[in-house]
Amino acid sequence: MKAAKPRLTTRVLGSFARMGRAGRVITPQLDSMRTLGLPAWSQRVRAATDIDAQQLSDGQTQVYRRIWEQTATAVGADLDELADGYLIASRDGVQTVLYRQLVMLDHPVTLALALDKSLVHRLLAENGLPVPEHLETQGDDRAAALSYLRGSDSTCVVKPANGTSGGLGVTCGVETGDDLLRASLQAARWDDRILIEHETPGDEYRLLFLEGELLGIVQRRRPCVTGTGTMSVLSLIEAENQRRLQAAGGDVSRLIRIDLDCELAVRRSGASLHSVLAAGKRITVKSTVGENATAENSTLRHDDVSPQLVREAAHAARLLHIQLAGIDLVTPDPTRSLVEAGGTILEVNATPGLHYHYQVANPAHAAPVAVPILKRLLETGSKPA
Repeated sequence: MKAAKPRLTTRVLGSFARMGRAGRVITPQLDSMRTLGLPAWSQRVRAATDIDAQQLSDGQTQVYRRIWEQTATAVGADLDELADGYLIASRDGVQTVLYRQLVMLDHPVTLALALDKSLVHRLLAENGLPVPEHLETQGDDRAAALSYLRGSDSTCVVKPANGTSGGLGVTCGVETGDDLLRASLQAARWDDRILIEHETPGDEYRLLFLEGELLGIVQRRRPCVTGTGTMSVLSLIEAENQRRLQAAGGDVSRLIRIDLDCELAVRRSGASLHSVLAAGKRITVKSTVGENATAENSTLRHDDVSPQLVREAAHAARLLHIQLAGIDLVTPDPTRSLVEAGGTILEVNATPGLHYHYQVANPAHAAPVAVPILKRLLETGSKPA
């Protein structure tokens, strides 16, 4: 099945993608229209228009305002809002500016380095750290990409090689030539270089480090929906998105994107977006974890994972010279080193989301990771003129 050529309609879409930047932007939308059907696609477009993007942004701002308010109290600092979510923390005449998860620690050059996924893979591998087996191709080099897929004994992940985070342009569960071309069209919207990786089995974990010190660990599960016996998978996803909007910052402030990754995840669950799930049946609707909900994140204790695994993750942060780093890795067994268990480091995040460590299913065990961060910031901050 992997060797099969892309379908004619997919190849036609591929021809649109060759029509410059505009073609690369419109092609994923045309692919979505084909998958959902025009009525459902049109309904989604109208819904997206009705959704107030500011509502999502406000929810995220509220989450971080609460985090930094609690943290300022914990470290004996004053906190004032400058405007639009920008906060200033001060203590003993020293100030630092905060904006959501963005803090005044790492240099812009290290932030840019971390976004180059292909380069990060090379640096980690050269230093003995396990990364997914992968191939970098240009977006129009379909022969090389298809040959690589045929030689894989697992499903693949296709992503932009540079410039995105949060799962943008990432498609997991790629099995066929048709999947591959469609996933490449999704990734090419963001970057001309495309990374194709062998998918690593296991669960995903985020380890947060500050200057080599482990602050917290979160197990991040994939987004799921539960059947009602009357609603399609598509309707269940839309209902979950509405729930998140209505939570007003009480849950995650990101919606589940109904994209190719979603379609393939549902297919792997033995359903389609238009299937009606039996009551109580729960299926995965995304293979990327960036759009999961609070109930799908869990705090782990430091002794729940192998000390060697922690050292491997800390080494990755040091190699990229990142002071505040979120190391995303996948492993079938976190109680063993990545090398022993067959796990890999997926990404090194230089502006890691702190809310993942607070919005968890077991809040009593949540690690207050912002406390040591703010303490460090107030040691190195500036004094007002």
